[in-house]
Amino acid sequence: MDDYTTELEVLGCLIENPRLVSSPGLTEDIFTSPSRQDAFNAIADLVSRGEPMDALVVLDAIKRLAGTEAYERACEELDWASITEAAAGPSTLPHRIRKLTQNHAMTRLKVLGETLLHGEPGDLDETLGMARTQLERVERQVHVYGPEPEKKHLDTFMTSLYAGTETQGLPTGFDKLDDLIGGLKPGLTVVAGMPGSGKTTFAKQVADHVAMQGTPVLFLALDESVNEQRKKTLCRLSNIPKRRLGDLENRERVQRAFEEYLTFADKLYMVGQSQQDMLKADRLWATLETMKERHGTERVLLIVDYLQRYPVEATSKSWTDKQQVDECCKVLGILSDRTGAPILAISSQNRAAYRPERGKSEQDAMPLIGDLTGFKESGMVEYQATVAMQLWRDKNGTEKLKEAMQDANSQPLQEVHRCIVHKTRDSGKGVVNLLFYPVQARFEELDEIQGMRLDKLGYL
Repeated sequence: MDDYTTELEVLGCLIENPRLVSSPGLTEDIFTSPSRQDAFNAIADLVSRGEPMDALVVLDAIKRLAGTEAYERACEELDWASITEAAAGPSTLPHRIRKLTQNHAMTRLKVLGETLLHGEPGDLDETLGMARTQLERVERQVHVYGPEPEKKHLDTFMTSLYAGTETQGLPTGFDKLDDLIGGLKPGLTVVAGMPGSGKTTFAKQVADHVAMQGTPVLFLALDESVNEQRKKTLCRLSNIPKRRLGDLENRERVQRAFEEYLTFADKLYMVGQSQQDMLKADRLWATLETMKERHGTERVLLIVDYLQRYPVEATSKSWTDKQQVDECCKVLGILSDRTGAPILAISSQNRAAYRPERGKSEQDAMPLIGDLTGFKESGMVEYQATVAMQLWRDKNGTEKLKEAMQDANSQPLQEVHRCIVHKTRDSGKGVVNLLFYPVQARFEELDEIQGMRLDKLGYL
């Protein structure tokens, strides 16, 4: 059945069932000739006026709305007897609208392709903007119908369930943390902490580990520069302080670290602050989908460092920081739902949450598990985040670590940090002890010191 016949059936159905003119996806754009577009607009106008409907009334409405020339064209080109006879039944109208919409979308894409291929060379940004506008218009057309019946999705769901992708998250590289949260699953995982708690180092270490396992990672470096992030990886892989990476005596070790970095760098995509055009939600969606296609996988990870720097368009100049963060969480949540990608976002921390009360020690100020008040402007974080975690720098624990270790002065600078899991949707809450090497930009899980369990040392 060609578009001409389908369009006649749709018009005939509307004449017999005027109330269906507001069906989803039904616009003048899906009709391929001006005369049939004029007929549709005339029918819609008559419906809005509440006037009776037949072929002659529609013709008069075309003359009134579009003029004599359009009226004569409609009389000549449209076989009104055939339109009435070919009227589609109301139950089949959605199928015919979908068919015309998809055909029209394909026509738009072909025209766009021809324009890009054979058009006059011009400004690249202008050309990309035009292409993006057309693609967004096509996307709105083909996704206008809303959700599909469950039956259409169950086979795919069961396949992913048996494959483990619905129950197993991406491993972070920290086994105890993965046991607690189930790995990084689709949704928004927020990691908060005070300055110096190692949030960015933690995020880059997770990104590198996921990429090493073969899963593509998109890292938005909105706090520290992309080059600073690269230095962190080289520090961790070479065990050389950042300030010594360029020293001649370290050249061989740094080169080995660089070669190791290359083994997974093809899975890692870094976006810096200067690439603002890449940070819009629609561009991120397109980038994540392209990464899936390029690497032949359905699993990708997005890391945002950090939440408060992610740009969103404020609907009001008087937006507060809380409204800005709420909108960020909302946008990222929708993006995760749309792409199926886990999103790990780094967040700043309210200082008040760490300030001990008078007469109490820093240890007493450790946040209670499940207490989200320390999250910066935490309104939407509490509801939108699938997992909410907090990195806490344990000064007392660090002192006990130094006391328990032999030859502590000869050891690299180490700090005890706690990763406090405040919220998960389907796993537990708890605390994971970490050892942080700030100079080498590395975290390790901490179970024991010099062969002695932490609880035996009176640490826990």
